[in-house]
Amino acid sequence: VSTQSTGSASLNSMPFSARFPSIDKKHSRLGSVSAHSSAERIDSSEIKINLNNFPLKRGLIPRMFKQEVEHLNDDDICKYLYELNNKKNSTLKRLKIVPIHMELEIEPAPQTEQAVLTPSLRKLLPYVENKTASESERWRYPVREVEEFPGHDVYIPYHEYKNFLYIYPLSLNFSNRAGSCRNIKLKIQVLEAEGESGVLECIYGRSSGKKMISETSTVIQYHNKNPYFYEEVKIELPPYLTDKHHLLFKFYHIVCQNPKPTDKATKKTDKESLIGATWLPLRMRAEDNRTLKDDVLALSLGDHRLPVCQDLPKKEFYSCISPKQVKLPSLTWVDDYKDLFHFRISAVSSIHLQDERLNEFTTCYYKYNSKPKPTDDISAVELALKKSIDGLQNARDAPLVRHLYLILDRLFNLIVKPTHSSKGGTLSAIAFKAITDIVRKVHELHRKKEKPHGRNSILASYVAYIFNMPSEELNNTNGRTASMSRLNNNHTN
Repeated sequence: VSTQSTGSASLNSMPFSARFPSIDKKHSRLGSVSAHSSAERIDSSEIKINLNNFPLKRGLIPRMFKQEVEHLNDDDICKYLYELNNKKNSTLKRLKIVPIHMELEIEPAPQTEQAVLTPSLRKLLPYVENKTASESERWRYPVREVEEFPGHDVYIPYHEYKNFLYIYPLSLNFSNRAGSCRNIKLKIQVLEAEGESGVLECIYGRSSGKKMISETSTVIQYHNKNPYFYEEVKIELPPYLTDKHHLLFKFYHIVCQNPKPTDKATKKTDKESLIGATWLPLRMRAEDNRTLKDDVLALSLGDHRLPVCQDLPKKEFYSCISPKQVKLPSLTWVDDYKDLFHFRISAVSSIHLQDERLNEFTTCYYKYNSKPKPTDDISAVELALKKSIDGLQNARDAPLVRHLYLILDRLFNLIVKPTHSSKGGTLSAIAFKAITDIVRKVHELHRKKEKPHGRNSILASYVAYIFNMPSEELNNTNGRTASMSRLNNNHTN
């Protein structure tokens, strides 16, 4: 992008039909999808757009609008984008126009690519990179697949190992923090224990750098104590998480001015200085659980608003405690312990179930199959497991189908287990009833896509590639990835 103005026509000044003639008016319903209620969803299979004859499109963008610092949130930006082509609106007239020269090319992707990387940056075989490509074409290879975030529930089980965590920093409010804190940069780390020795190299780097890095940082917010952030941080979670695995957020003030000659002669001026820090455990205890409230842990997903302390926490075992839940007296908190940092976390994981009922069942299952402690009451543990099996009927449909193979494996293993207590019914009968309920639900969700004679492709794949006869050896397994490992082995073979 260069700062040269141009008189060429831009994509902004061209009508949509002229820019993309292959997409005719009958597909204009795409533009109004957001106006539908959440209950009215459009099936993507109904929308047929032929891209075979889609020609290469080039366009020039001659200008950008300089946005005001205090109006950088998503709502304000969406509002300005909506008013962009409204000539009668005076809002955009107040914005400063920056002349640029940006070239934009749009063309359909090739049907077959020979050098493809999965979202985990694993090579898809056959992997043949085009080494004879010209310098101008070499940027296309390898092709990187991106992880899909569907706008509606998708009822498809996981067919490969995935364990991604996505962090979206949103905003910070340091209005009342004393001292120099105007040029703010945020650094994010993943730790398995307190201290620098616990930092993990599990953050995906940018395309131009290393594949995995130990920390990532946001763009510096210049002269702004209330910055908004727009980065997405992708993390490869470890297969097994402990109570000490946590996210560490560190805020720095960046010195933009060059030091004075006197400063150079006396001491070295630091370019960045720590002005705040906060953290979040990667797993939190369930707030509402009827059976094993103290044992059920789930990923810390969703929106979070946390207080910020002035220095890095030095006390041991702080990582298993959320700063939102406990105000550690040994730390000095910014702005009287108010929630100053806002961020969002989402996950795509074949290990972490992301549903309270499913988490409850798997926790009870592994506790039931693990070696009992002297203080454990076997009858009470079994009763908790029976209640968690009954609770599977209240699990959300999408997570249940995504982890269908794991849940069915566990239920089939319980059918051959002996019952220690008759209270609540026999374990095998409860597990068998849960299997029939799940199978009926899967049939109902995929009724339109069933094969002849009522065969369901998802259940047929489970029977053909996943299901193993229950054995005592499998029942004593404590690993959470047994089903996914067998699936990957069948896939490889």
